[in-house]
Amino acid sequence: MPHEHASIPYKPPTAIITVSSSRFESRLRGDNIEDKSGDWAEERLREEGIEEIYRYLVRDSHWQIINTIEKAIYSGCELILIIGGSGVSPSDVSYKAVKSLLDDELTAFPALFTLYSEGEIGARSVSTRAVAGFYKSSLIFLLPGSLNAVKTAMNKIIMKEYQHLLWLRNFGKI
Repeated sequence: MPHEHASIPYKPPTAIITVSSSRFESRLRGDNIEDKSGDWAEERLREEGIEEIYRYLVRDSHWQIINTIEKAIYSGCELILIIGGSGVSPSDVSYKAVKSLLDDELTAFPALFTLYSEGEIGARSVSTRAVAGFYKSSLIFLLPGSLNAVKTAMNKIIMKEYQHLLWLRNFGKI
């Protein structure tokens, strides 16, 4: 099998980490919360045949994000989607937290995501700091919190490439 088409034949354990201080605080109060982006991502992963999915909700906290990523990896997750906190406001800390962990960044991901997003939201796409890469042997994607952004990233990039990327990272000796 040529390496450009190589992939792993299984569906990896996956984590969805939603970053939202307001939702986190609401959950602490016992309120029912809505997480359209996280729910949609889970549904899309299940359509792909991924059955082992862990869901986390964390506040916009550098250390809480890092600790939750570590917890997901300890649970065996090889694909981690972080939804929210990728913008440029002072409370958006996901980008710096994720970047501080990455062993190897997939530098084309932000450019490709911006290209697709620009077609949908125009120049506003400049305000996102989506990022992807590997930490240990896990593949991590940081996505904006909007449902449309999650759909774009997952349908146009992630679901098409995650198996190949994991194969390259774990088995791809050329």
